[in-house]
Amino acid sequence: NLIAEADETNNTLLTSANLTVGAADLVVPPFTFSPAVSGPGGAVTIQYSIKNQAPAPGDAPASASRLFLSRNQSVSGEVVNFGTVSVPPIPAGLTVSGTRPITLPADLSPGNYYFGTVADPSGQVFESNEGNNVGFTQGRILVGPDLLVTAATTVAATTPGANVSVTYSIKNQGGQSAANFGVGFTLVPVT
Repeated sequence: NLIAEADETNNTLLTSANLTVGAADLVVPPFTFSPAVSGPGGAVTIQYSIKNQAPAPGDAPASASRLFLSRNQSVSGEVVNFGTVSVPPIPAGLTVSGTRPITLPADLSPGNYYFGTVADPSGQVFESNEGNNVGFTQGRILVGPDLLVTAATTVAATTPGANVSVTYSIKNQGGQSAANFGVGFTLVPVT
């Protein structure tokens, strides 16, 4: 208040109209990848989306999203960071999608993994809810070999100490060949 006035009480006016200030709300809908199985060092394509679920006028400016691989559907289970991708501005209520080819690390341990995405990982976009920016694939990628016994048959009866033959089939449903492995059998009593 730098100017001395005769009446200081009339310097403010409250309008009768409401002013809506819209904030973006970025979320990551479930997304997909292909192929479903791979080996360490294999190529995978991720198809992801970022949605701004805010009502108008909550437009989101250009930002980024981070892609990663996780043992479970959590950021704390992250095992590989695939870096960020640019995300264009997203008007309120709309979704943008992208495709990113990635290469799995050559030293990745065999197992089942989820892909995850963090929208606006650096927190540059002002949002009404910062706690819903992470999303995951519903399905898991199978990395490495995965042996499955598909059939096993033998005789119905035998005597103690006798040898029996077992016929079996094993399928590798994984994304990497399985070499030099043994097959064992166990006699289990049936009651």
